[in-house]
Amino acid sequence: MKNKTDFTIDDSRMTQGVAIVCMIMGHLYWYKGTNVPGTPLIWITRDRSLVFYLAFLCDITVPLYCFVSGYGLYYRFTRCKMQVGLYYRKSLRKILNLLVRFQVVCILYFLLGMLFDPSLSPSWYAARFPGSFLLLENYANGAWWYVATYISFILISPLFLLLLKKDSGLETLRTGILWFALYLYVCHFRFDVRHLTSRPAPWESGYWKALLLRRSTDLWFVGSCILIGMGLAKLRLVERLRKRWYAWNIRPVRNSILIVLLLLLSIFLCVKEDAILVYFSAPLFFILLNLMEKNKILSRILLFLGKHSINIWLFHMAFYLHVFEGLVYKAEYPVLVLLFMFALSIGTSYLINWLMRPVYRILG
Repeated sequence: MKNKTDFTIDDSRMTQGVAIVCMIMGHLYWYKGTNVPGTPLIWITRDRSLVFYLAFLCDITVPLYCFVSGYGLYYRFTRCKMQVGLYYRKSLRKILNLLVRFQVVCILYFLLGMLFDPSLSPSWYAARFPGSFLLLENYANGAWWYVATYISFILISPLFLLLLKKDSGLETLRTGILWFALYLYVCHFRFDVRHLTSRPAPWESGYWKALLLRRSTDLWFVGSCILIGMGLAKLRLVERLRKRWYAWNIRPVRNSILIVLLLLLSIFLCVKEDAILVYFSAPLFFILLNLMEKNKILSRILLFLGKHSINIWLFHMAFYLHVFEGLVYKAEYPVLVLLFMFALSIGTSYLINWLMRPVYRILG
């Protein structure tokens, strides 16, 4: 029987709910200057609005998803009694589920793009569809890079899980942090990764070299964060902290302290305005968020968003970047823009789930 301190599937879903809110906020409003989409009402400096700083903090999105994935992969491995063959069979079903869902989204996205996008021709979408469908490019939708990267890591994950089996979790956590630090140094300080990871089309010269380089750096980034999640899971760090934290039996005071800590951390990061620090603070955000006790209303909202988060991730760019370019910004004010985006994305998520039903019946 689960107890109050266990890290459960609901905790994973709620973390995904927080992550998808961060993703939408970051994608819509991480713009400097006065010429930003919509009409921000509160400006902190002459060229930075409050919503810009909120979007800046939302760069923790991918690490949050990766930490949850690390937990999930570790627990799946332990449920399979650390047998690689059984773990692979269960993992391949998960991969198939994600891959088919992505391809359904891809077909829907390209069909709508060919029909409704006034800025790009149907021939552009037709030319880009095969590469996108086969995960060979993500030029039509930048959010799709994660699908191939995540699948690649699952395929090699037993190598790390077998090593994790032999240590307490601390070594894996250290390794993940070290790899992440090396990734940041190599890809953000030593070289300019934006120039190294250009996106030529499959028929253009240099495509395969650029693809290999891009996939390698993506896997390095995601793999490092998932390793951190695995280390946290093996250490049962959240569970141990909860046990001590919940022993202080004054819930409002506990939550108030966590909120103050989150605010202080957020203010510090906004003052420094360094995305690297945001990445390194992601494990602390993850721990503080999962120490916080949510009331029923907030829990239900986050669980609902977490349930739809994959579909929202895969499709939301259609409502502001391509297909229906700039549509959500017609709501003008940031709060209304966000509500409009989630209304459209959740409605589309229900459509995607409905389209998936016959696929599930065929796949059994």
